[in-house]
Amino acid sequence: MKKIFVILISFWLLLLVAGSCMASSWRIMNGDETIEKGQVVAGDVLFSGERLEVDGEIKGDLLVWSGEVVINGRIDGSILGVAWDQLIINGQVSGSIRGFANEMKIGGRIDGSITVFAASIETSRQSLIGRGILGTFSNVNLQGTINDSVHLKSAPETKIGGRINGDLQVQGVPPTWQAPLEIAGTVNDYSGVAGNPAKIKGINVRGGYYLHQPRHDSLLPPGIITLISIVWFIGSLLASLILFRLFPKTLWQITEPSHYNFRRSILTGLVSLIGIPIVIVILIFTMVGIPLAILLGLIYLILILFFGIPVNLWFGRLIFRSRFHPSLMMVLAGILMVLISLIPIINMAFMLIFLLVGTGMMVGNVRLQIFERQKLDLKL
Repeated sequence: MKKIFVILISFWLLLLVAGSCMASSWRIMNGDETIEKGQVVAGDVLFSGERLEVDGEIKGDLLVWSGEVVINGRIDGSILGVAWDQLIINGQVSGSIRGFANEMKIGGRIDGSITVFAASIETSRQSLIGRGILGTFSNVNLQGTINDSVHLKSAPETKIGGRINGDLQVQGVPPTWQAPLEIAGTVNDYSGVAGNPAKIKGINVRGGYYLHQPRHDSLLPPGIITLISIVWFIGSLLASLILFRLFPKTLWQITEPSHYNFRRSILTGLVSLIGIPIVIVILIFTMVGIPLAILLGLIYLILILFFGIPVNLWFGRLIFRSRFHPSLMMVLAGILMVLISLIPIINMAFMLIFLLVGTGMMVGNVRLQIFERQKLDLKL
């Protein structure tokens, strides 16, 4: 229940930050950028490029789509987005960190919390995280001070030391306990392998140690799921951005966030997802229709795999009311959809809606193109 609460708060904070971006001044940077020591950037910053280094100060939130992000100065807000190479915090972040990263290295101070999918996270002995950690990682190495609870899913390696002023929940491989370590709350170990850290010299667990059976949330290791999620997320966004670049008018037209378009897309998507398999079965029984059944099967697979392409823009326009550039709206919408997918029960309803809307928009666009072609032929 606490995990769901943290995710809901993360989702609310992302909406709040996005709203503040619309209301306040913000600056766009790209390429390879450095904010020098003593330089102050007022307002929120959107960075898209290879590398960003902040030695000065950003008085606002930082939204990134970057290879490497290095914070040696101060961020008077939160960091949201994707760092596909490294996210290094040696300075101070007064807000929280939300998003995706390959490697995270924390040597400074984060006043808020960390909620991320990352290949690895490493904190130094001097680091301070004010409101806990929630995430899925391949490798974990914690050494600093963490206030509030820590919830980790990790494989293949988890090393825990330092000080945790809250509860600790670990899931995945059995953790390696490193002295000195002090845990103010309870330890809930879901690795299935007993390893009470309180029995190790130099380690103090005030709330007790509890061993649980592993949670089989998936057939794949968490690290593989993290990698697949990141690749899928980036691939969907890239496909959306490329298609918008190639067919801006068409994609903008079919993603109109109106009540009429929503109802039509839901109905078209529902009919398509139910009707196409029925047609495929009928064609297979006719024998001569097997080639067409194979073609329809491929089309159906494409609809299932790529429904998120129009949904990214549609959901972005629905949430942000077209106040941002379409590319930015698609990135923000993609992040929101990922956060929603982490919420149990609720995610099933939202993902079903996204599937129906996305499928309906793609099928509806094909129908629209056919009708427009017929009208053009009649005029000729």
